[in-house]
Order: sequence, then structure tokens, then C-alpha cells
Amino acid sequence: MPALAVGSFTLQQCFVTPVLSRLQVEYTTDQATATWALTVYLLAASVATPLLGRAGDTWGKKRMFVLALGGMAAGALGAALAPSIGWLFAARAVQGAAGAVLPLSFGILRDVSRPERLSSGVSLMTSTTAVGFGLGLVLAGPVVDTLGVRWLFWLHWPSAAG
Repeated sequence: MPALAVGSFTLQQCFVTPVLSRLQVEYTTDQATATWALTVYLLAASVATPLLGRAGDTWGKKRMFVLALGGMAAGALGAALAPSIGWLFAARAVQGAAGAVLPLSFGILRDVSRPERLSSGVSLMTSTTAVGFGLGLVLAGPVVDTLGVRWLFWLHWPSAAG
């Protein structure tokens, strides 16, 4: 489950970058405003990740992991249904705050793995991150061309909610 969450997080981060011009058209805004869909996500992730990571150390990594997954699902659903660019920004901030799945996944992996298997688990998680980044950049265009901009967010909802 943590590997799926890490993959979904990296896809959410990368899916928006190649289609910022399509967001501009979808929400009838200018380029500078559309770019905030990525910026808000990254800002929220940079603030919430260490906070939720520390909360995981205090109240339990699994509990915070589930909370982050809930935020990821809520953010994806909100972004898919966003009626305006402002709503999209709010939903992307919630998605970004779910960035804590990354350190929490590694922490859970460390806690549950036998020492001799830990390096394999870390390799899997790191590979999942790399694959998510690569697929996000490559698949964003075909997804938007085939299904529309909102499907960039609908595709994340099941993996985050699962």
C-alpha cells in the first residue's frame, strides 16, 4: 500500500506540469495564474510534509499515513470537481499536504521490515517514485487529450481512497 501511495503522490505532482496551458484554457485564466496550480501543491507539500512526518513519530506513522491518504483522496476529488481556479488551488493545496505519504511510507517500511529486507523495500519505494515522475510527465498529455483535464484528478481518487 505505501508504494501505491508514493506512486500516486508523484503522479499528482507531475501530471499538472505538462498541461498548465490546458488548465489556463479550462479555467479561462492567464498563464501566471494557472501556474499556481503547481506552486500551491509544492508549497503545501513543503510545509505539511515535515509536520505530518513529526506527527507520525508522535502519534503513529500508520495513523498519519491514513490521514495523508484521506487528504490525497479529498484533494483529488476536489480538484476533479473544481468549478473555478480558486477551488482548484484549494484542492491542490490539500493534495500537496498529503505529501507526508512519502516520509511516512519510508518510516512504516523501516518499522515493519526485517533488516535484511529493508534495502529491497527502499529500492522498491525509490523506483516507484521515479516511475511516477516519468509516467506523470509522459501520460498527462494523452490523458487530457482523450478524457479532459479533470481526469488528471479523477485517476488519482481510487488509489488515494484505497
